Amino acid sequence: MSEGAIATGRLEGIRVGPWCAVIALGLMSAWLGLVGLGALSAAGDLSGALATARAHSAGPALFAFVAVVLLAERLWPAVERPLLARAHIVDAAYLVLFAAVVLPLLTLVQTGFAVEVARHAGFLIVSRLGALPQVAVVVVILIAIDGMNWAAHLANHRSLALWRLHALHHSQEDMSVLTTFRTHPHVLASYLPALVPALLLGSSGAVPEAAVIAYACLVTLSHANQRWSFGPLARVIVSPAYHRLHHAEVPGDGGAR
Repeated sequence: MSEGAIATGRLEGIRVGPWCAVIALGLMSAWLGLVGLGALSAAGDLSGALATARAHSAGPALFAFVAVVLLAERLWPAVERPLLARAHIVDAAYLVLFAAVVLPLLTLVQTGFAVEVARHAGFLIVSRLGALPQVAVVVVILIAIDGMNWAAHLANHRSLALWRLHALHHSQEDMSVLTTFRTHPHVLASYLPALVPALLLGSSGAVPEAAVIAYACLVTLSHANQRWSFGPLARVIVSPAYHRLHHAEVPGDGGAR
């Protein structure tokens, strides 16, 4: 075999390999979605579960928060943008798509994941920890969830297969709070391990709805077109200024990509 043929074969392997992993991720999501659909339908709680998920992730509180941040972006922008910039309109469409289509499907996948964990790894679930107050358990769960989300985000940048999906999020050149929702549906499956802390420690206390909504708001705030740095709190909370560097084409230039 010639060197050119070998090089071509290697190139094809590089291109095909990550897409095979992407397809596998999609098939896994589909399977978990079917498991979740079956579990919720059998329990007669399908509509209730979807309503709860919408209230947590795309409910009135989050929409109101996004509206306030959009107003702040108009008053104190990091980079001046037209009110109806094409990038903002596209990202707003992603928000509508997330609330109307992606979120219900994600709820089914997350439910299926929880069912499979309980079915095959139930021995890992920790019984009620009477020695710890519920508030302490909730804090531990939230910190663990954030740590798992960080690990998943790192994997999205280190894995070529996941990057093929996560690149959509980084393709936005005009960042705003709406950019949060510019996400490929399949890549959300890589964040499923973030459910594990709540599943394993849930017997000691569920995370309050207000805490879940506050966490979702912090995630969206980091994408805002703002120079806010949060001062000392930036060591523990991702600020818009810091996250803009993460999206920057050239680190340190303050632009967004």
